[in-house]
Parts: sequence; structure tokens; C-alpha cells
Amino acid sequence: MIRFGHSLLLWCRCQKNYIKARKWFEKATIQGLAQAQFYLGYMYRYGDGMVKDHQKAEEWIVKAYQSEEIIGE
Repeated sequence: MIRFGHSLLLWCRCQKNYIKARKWFEKATIQGLAQAQFYLGYMYRYGDGMVKDHQKAEEWIVKAYQSEEIIGE
């Protein structure tokens, strides 16, 4: 789920794919996956497929780093 969303986010740069990636990341955040939380925060930060929202970006990124899962593995 994470890899699919990540590939949509990074490799496919059209707005339609950002929206699809966002949906996959949102599904993964429900399961508490830190990488999905981080990427969702990234999308909010840069406005990828949504309106920029720095507060939501910070919330998701902080959640990711507070998670037990280690980012970057």
C-alpha cells in the first residue's frame, strides 16, 4: 500500500495521480503506518493533490516521527 502510493506520488506528476496517492496514504495512516503519515504530511506541505496546509503537514509529520516505526528503513 505504501509503495503504491509512494510511486504515484514521486513518479507520476499529474494532479490526478496525486489524488490517488493521497487516498492510498490516508488508508495506510488508519493502520498507523509512519511512512504514510510522513508522506501525507509532505503532500500537505507542498500542496500535492490538495490545498497547502502547513498545520496539517506538521501534525502528520510529527505523528510519523513519534511512531514506533522507523522512517527510512
